[in-house]
Amino acid sequence: MDTCGWVDLFRITSNIFFSLRASGGRLLVTNSYSLSIYDNSFNRIIYIDAGVYADEAPWSAVYDTDGILWIADNGSGMLRMTASLELRLHYARRTSL
Repeated sequence: MDTCGWVDLFRITSNIFFSLRASGGRLLVTNSYSLSIYDNSFNRIIYIDAGVYADEAPWSAVYDTDGILWIADNGSGMLRMTASLELRLHYARRTSL
């Protein structure tokens, strides 16, 4: 293990990683059917996995300038996490043109 803990961080799952982003002072990791958010000490502080909402398939996530978490989800569309950690659908995924 190196001094930053990166080796251990990436051994947490065998799933495919879709995105890895530093945002809002946190590390956001999306992989097949889950989103993990880590603090500056690499402690997982939020975990959203299968079953939290319908058609879960998070591809990316980011905090905006107001500290709101936005999740781009391939199954559900654009989601916003409220201060009480509830997920709200903002834009539904279009299934046909």
